[in-house]
Amino acid sequence: MSSSINYYNDYESMSQPGLTTSAKSMKEKIKLEFSVENSTGKLLGQSYSVQAKLYANQLFKFYSEVKQNQSYGSLTFEKFFICDFFFEMEQNIQIILIINNSQQIEINKTLGCIVGSKNSTFRHEYSKNEFLVIKAKKIGEIEEVLNINFYFKQVNIENNFFINNKIFYVVYCNNKKICQSGFVSKSGSIEPNKIPTNFLQPNYTVIFYISPNKQIASFIKTLNEVRMEPRKLQLQIPTTNNGYLSLYDNSNITKNYTFLDYIKAGVKISLSIGIDFTGSNCHPKDEGSLHSIQGGKPNDYEKAIISCGGIVGYFAYDQLFPVYGFGAIVNSSGSKESSMCFNLNFEENPCIHTIDNVLNKYHECIENEKLTFAGPTEFTPLIKTVISRIDEHDLFQYHILLILTDGVIDDLQQTIDALVYASEYPLSVIIVGIGKEDFKKMETLDGDDVPLVSSDGKKRMRDLVQFVPFSKYQNDAKKLSMEVLAEIPRQIVEYYQLKKLNPDKIINLKSYKDQMKQNKNNNYYKSNVNYDNTNKINNNKKTYTNNINNNNPNDYFYQSIYNPNSSKNKPKINQINNQVSNNYQRSNTQRHNYNKYPEFNNVINNNNVINNNINNMGNNNNINNNFPSFEELQRKNENLFDNLKIDETVYLNKK
Repeated sequence: MSSSINYYNDYESMSQPGLTTSAKSMKEKIKLEFSVENSTGKLLGQSYSVQAKLYANQLFKFYSEVKQNQSYGSLTFEKFFICDFFFEMEQNIQIILIINNSQQIEINKTLGCIVGSKNSTFRHEYSKNEFLVIKAKKIGEIEEVLNINFYFKQVNIENNFFINNKIFYVVYCNNKKICQSGFVSKSGSIEPNKIPTNFLQPNYTVIFYISPNKQIASFIKTLNEVRMEPRKLQLQIPTTNNGYLSLYDNSNITKNYTFLDYIKAGVKISLSIGIDFTGSNCHPKDEGSLHSIQGGKPNDYEKAIISCGGIVGYFAYDQLFPVYGFGAIVNSSGSKESSMCFNLNFEENPCIHTIDNVLNKYHECIENEKLTFAGPTEFTPLIKTVISRIDEHDLFQYHILLILTDGVIDDLQQTIDALVYASEYPLSVIIVGIGKEDFKKMETLDGDDVPLVSSDGKKRMRDLVQFVPFSKYQNDAKKLSMEVLAEIPRQIVEYYQLKKLNPDKIINLKSYKDQMKQNKNNNYYKSNVNYDNTNKINNNKKTYTNNINNNNPNDYFYQSIYNPNSSKNKPKINQINNQVSNNYQRSNTQRHNYNKYPEFNNVINNNNVINNNINNMGNNNNINNNFPSFEELQRKNENLFDNLKIDETVYLNKK
């Protein structure tokens, strides 16, 4: 769980800044629109109306007008149902279609099922050729946010200055505390924050403090000033011994795209599941086994799958879920060595249709004793396998890996290496600790206190991991899903913003991809593009990109995706293994079974494609905070100290 800024709506004294941060779920307000359609062109009933009941913290009711049929093939109700949507909550809704004041059609779904349907449109066929259609739409225009980004430059100051002086800032508007930052890092940077611009009118004040509440500097700004001069040297703060701090304000204003904006644009969600079958779970027939399926009640593994998978599953409208096991001997393989990743259905394709069938395959696996529980507990092969599958899909499918485990892993550093590498991909990893094991070491993977760093010194690009001990929410499935899934919308938005993909660009890129596919089907393009028609293809790409709403992703990006002969699409054999496992010295014991299952050791050849797509994407896009490096900024502004007006001068540590 990642910490984020805390927004304050109540008055708080400017002289008493707090230090509390909290994680926020992403509530969004939606409206449900209702219509009735008949594919034959004529509705059968004479009058229609809709009623709805939403069960959240309280009961919300909706009644539409009565709509008279005028012999058309469809009718749309003018009234719509407004409600709050939470990705991480199962919000049950009952919808009743009333026909001719007598016949009632009752539909029981969740908001997630409706929002997660293709194009956020759910169609229920209540009689032959006749449908009740429910469309979920986000309410309101896309808001703007102020992306607060400050850097400090130290001049004639000791390197450990920010270690000895815990500096942070607080943003106020109209004498109200709006948000608070974390501490300045030892390099002088501060983790960027985002604030909706409607919180900051007519102007806002930024006050810097040394912990706990000693004020050292402040300035006042308007949003127009940020728009006109988004990057400037804001303050020069003298310290002792002729040293000083230079504060650079790199804040800018961008559109605040949300999870629903990306879902509407066509981003799909794919859920993969990994299940721990190591010996520490105990045999299913043993007393106290975590995999026991006796008594007709779901065990903790099943509860976690139902609680988390059930909600995420609504957004996978193909309802296909790759499911893997790890830490067991596959009896049918003839090997006595443990496999760290195998398909739970024991077929070539690991996908299982619907969560109910996932549970059925899980039961079948245990009841027929297809596995011998063994060990060790390792995540690296599983993560690498899921990364390999990402290359089989387009860039606009976001993957979630749900790992269920009963113990601390044996390949901690190798897993960290894999997660750092995975942070470049459209992937989130949810780890649920099953049982009563001490999972404190597992919290390292969450990376909240100390961001993940690989063994070769590479830092993760973004937060993608959430760890939760199941025992904490064992008797409350709703709280479990809320805790586990609350960060997923934010992680999805952050990934696409990091890769400079706003929803409009995603729509245009998907449209372009569909156009290319249609052209291929019409024999305009062949699967093996030769030299003679390459220029023709590139000319078509350039013509199309000129019409992409000023997003203008460069032609090289399209070439890297859609030209199979592009050098950017040449595979790099074992790229993931080379980057993730260079320092992974495996023992020669029977704990490992990579020779038996090489498909989980040698990751699919095409994994380089998505990286090239990402790296070559959207050079002209301003959706993200792509500020120059600190060194570049320093070079550009090295002569500005004498020319800039200093807003305020404060002496630090002056005796």
